[in-house]
Amino acid sequence: RASMNLYGYYWFKDYIKPHEQDRELAKEYLIKAAKQGDMYANMIMGQHYYNYKGSDLFEKNDYEAFIYYKQAADMGLIDACRMVAYMYKNGIGCDKNPDKAKEYYNKSKAKEDDKEAKEDS
Repeated sequence: RASMNLYGYYWFKDYIKPHEQDRELAKEYLIKAAKQGDMYANMIMGQHYYNYKGSDLFEKNDYEAFIYYKQAADMGLIDACRMVAYMYKNGIGCDKNPDKAKEYYNKSKAKEDDKEAKEDS
């Protein structure tokens, strides 16, 4: 979690208090957090490689984006499951695979239903 907090601190200049943004340190801590197995770090790595919302921290690479999204999905992150389903469906960063797309879409729905059930109890 500390690595993710440091990523956020260096990536967002208004995180906690205004300071100088340091993209290289942000990148270093994000990579470290992903290697440490943080599912959110894996999701964010996928977003950066996919160039989500114009991110340019990493060079666009759909294959790398898919790998990181899939790691986050396999750790149970709902949004990552949806992204992996989308990528499998459209062959982005991977071979098209409708069966895998359906599997990850269903995984996202099951996790979402699980989350809603816990909130209702």
